[in-house]
Amino acid sequence: MLYNKVGLITLGLSNNMIGQGGAKELAGCLEGLTRIQKISLESNLIGNAGLNAISKALHDNTSLEELYLYNNELTCDGMQELGNMLKNKKSLTTLGLEYNRIRARGIQFITGPLSGLPKLERLFFNQNQLSGDGGQALCDLLVASKSLKELRLSNNPIGDAGGFHVADGINRSTSLKVAHLSDTKVSGQTALKLVEMIRTKGKHMVKDLDISNNLIIMDDIDKLADAFKESQIECLNIRGNFVSAEEIIAFEQILLAVSTMSKRKFIF
Repeated sequence: MLYNKVGLITLGLSNNMIGQGGAKELAGCLEGLTRIQKISLESNLIGNAGLNAISKALHDNTSLEELYLYNNELTCDGMQELGNMLKNKKSLTTLGLEYNRIRARGIQFITGPLSGLPKLERLFFNQNQLSGDGGQALCDLLVASKSLKELRLSNNPIGDAGGFHVADGINRSTSLKVAHLSDTKVSGQTALKLVEMIRTKGKHMVKDLDISNNLIIMDDIDKLADAFKESQIECLNIRGNFVSAEEIIAFEQILLAVSTMSKRKFIF
């Protein structure tokens, strides 16, 4: 059916469970869809073999703007071919890779190619297996990209080993507006680097920062709250960290001052 649809712009096949076999058949059609701009393949369990076939089929395509690969049983083994395919995708704005099993080695295959894409705005990488070893690659992407506006890394075991580098990249980015690092096991080292970023008013573009459900203690939350008061950040979510009821009472006045702002949100 797709072989004669040469003018097709959007392809939506989410939640069809086409598997690796279906992905390989789809790849045969994609080679002829030279105008395709958006491909949605969420929850199809295409696996690395299916992704490799699709990546090769899209190698010469230069029109792709959005690619969504959520929940497809992807691992590091599918990222090298994906990275090769991404190198010439000058129109790409969005890449979604959430709910897969990609580790640090995999992210290192794609951050280099992504950093050279002039229109890239959104990278969604929630719920993977990214450890601290991937932090530097993400930092390099954040520093190199002049267009990336939204980075979502929630539910990855990054820890401070990687979180510090990501925070450094956020601090040095000239375009990022949204950074979500909820449930990434970061604590004091990352929090203090983010305090530094929040205080550098006018040197970054961040408006929405989510570091909820991590291992940040009250002393560091106090520093974050104090930095937030005079910052340009519009929403700072720090709910669900390591804070006792007694500590909340002790810091009540500081937290009250930031949590009741009328036009900005400090979620605690």
